[in-house]
Amino acid sequence: MGSIAGLIGGGIVYYINSEHGFWPAAGGFAKQFLYNVFIAGFNIKTCEKLSKKIESKKGSLIASTIIPTAQAFAITYGIHELGGTPEAFDSSIWQVYVNLPLFFVLGLMYRKKAERENINLTN
Repeated sequence: MGSIAGLIGGGIVYYINSEHGFWPAAGGFAKQFLYNVFIAGFNIKTCEKLSKKIESKKGSLIASTIIPTAQAFAITYGIHELGGTPEAFDSSIWQVYVNLPLFFVLGLMYRKKAERENINLTN
């Protein structure tokens, strides 16, 4: 899944940076691809833990949506900015629009699964 997401995300970042030439755009692609392969799972796990650990259902959904989305933006922006991607902000901000609904749905699914399995949500 990380490789597929990396190809899609990398393609978007390549397109965003394509006006700067092949090598800068390819560098942005590579950074985004590697982020998706190696780091994106961390954000998904954060979403899962928050949705299960926070007692309030509303609170858990808000936290499991906002925190991983912010993490994803901060990490990708840092990677692109420090790595010299020409359009670092634009290469990162698009993920917010994808991640907000994605993490909301994932948080809801993890929460419902935990409730079905009767997991103690406070531990």
